[in-house]
Amino acid sequence: SITEHWSRNLGYDLLNFEGIKHIVLTENMRQDGESKIIEFCDKILLGKPFLSSFQSGDDCDFFVSNSSENLKENILNRFKEMWHNNIIENKQDFLFLSPVKEKGELSCLSLNKAIQEIINPQSMIDEFVKKEIPITYKNEARNYTLRVGDIVINLVNNYEAKNINLSTFKLAKEKGMAINWKEEKMNFIEKYIFDNPKELEKQENTIADGNKCKLLMETAIFNGWLGELVYLDEVNKEGIFKFNEGSGLYVFDFEDIKDKITLGYSISTHKSQGGEWKYLFFALDFSSYNLLMREILYTSASRAKKFLYCSVNEKAFNLALKQVDTKIRRSELLEHLEKEYKKL
Repeated sequence: SITEHWSRNLGYDLLNFEGIKHIVLTENMRQDGESKIIEFCDKILLGKPFLSSFQSGDDCDFFVSNSSENLKENILNRFKEMWHNNIIENKQDFLFLSPVKEKGELSCLSLNKAIQEIINPQSMIDEFVKKEIPITYKNEARNYTLRVGDIVINLVNNYEAKNINLSTFKLAKEKGMAINWKEEKMNFIEKYIFDNPKELEKQENTIADGNKCKLLMETAIFNGWLGELVYLDEVNKEGIFKFNEGSGLYVFDFEDIKDKITLGYSISTHKSQGGEWKYLFFALDFSSYNLLMREILYTSASRAKKFLYCSVNEKAFNLALKQVDTKIRRSELLEHLEKEYKKL
């Protein structure tokens, strides 16, 4: 097996190994050549301060302030304007990035709570009250509420996650078999199957004989998966989630949710690596002092596909421009590949 040390920079070793053919891409496939996002990212790579002279465009804009409170207010107002004017139409199309998870006004935790109140607030009208569960910790500052309809992120690899076997459920219903779930829950699953018929093709039913069926399967779910809380079973104290990757519906006990799931409107720059979003909002101040690196700026900005908005402390941004992560994370795989390749 590959240890953590070995897995640190496999990409570097594989790309530099002559025995593996690869193609070098010379054209940006996310934006057109006139994109201000590309210009913004290119200037980050140069490592020199540029915000004071940078000309914003239709797809890239920014705001600077020395006040973290002002930065938070500004980035939320810009998002709120785009959301209420239906410029952003789908809650899966945007993402807020911050280097910091829980510390400060611009942390993921702080931004998540604020964004939730914009797009998925708790209604004051009794008949439309959203189902929700409080997530509480010893440190009360970490507390938040999770509501049906919230975007979430899975935090850990779990190879024994509970997945509802939709194919088995449908067949059991058709056969009139007893399912010990409340009617509301079964109605929800039936509607989900009706709206997502292709999901049935991904699962084989597990009815072994005429009166037994296994509705829950064990399957893998991975750290960093984004999804949505789609149903809360308050009787059995379970939440049902649909993730962008994987298939079907995943069931988490309330107790598991606290350690394995959190709000996903805003995630850390680290967890965003490899992804892209139509509308990307990035916040930065000195609360992330130890993470002020050029790589953080570039990774954050380059996640944007259609629109990038940055709300930053300019001094923190400029300090990050100057600092490059110099840690060498070689896996030694290249040396082993070249040694074996010469034997061929």
